[in-house]
Amino acid sequence: MENKVKGVVVRDKTRAFNIGKKMILAIQNNGAIPKCGNCGVVLPLKDGIGCHTDPWAHGNDTELKNGWYGCKPCNDNQGKMKLCGWKKSEKYKKFMIKRNKEVENDK
Repeated sequence: MENKVKGVVVRDKTRAFNIGKKMILAIQNNGAIPKCGNCGVVLPLKDGIGCHTDPWAHGNDTELKNGWYGCKPCNDNQGKMKLCGWKKSEKYKKFMIKRNKEVENDK
C-alpha cells in the first residue's frame, strides 16, 4: 500500500529490519536453521537480510507482517517489486536459474 501526499511517497522512518526482527523473520520463514526464504541458502543472522514483501521504496512499513528473511542476491533482484509480482516475473525465472547454479556450486 503506497502512502502518497501530493504525488510524494511518504516512507516509514525505519528502513532496515533490526537484528531482533531479522531473527523472528528467519524463524517464522524457515524454522531453526536460518535460510533464505526464496532460494534456500543457509544464512547466519549476520549475513541475512530482512527483506520487504511490499517495498519500502513504495511507502510500505518495516514491520514483521511485511517482511521475509533472505540473502542479498535475492533481495537485490527483487528490487522495488512486490514479492508476489517478482516471483511471477520473467526476471525472477531467469534469476532463479542462475541462482540455483550458484547455490549448487557453493555446496
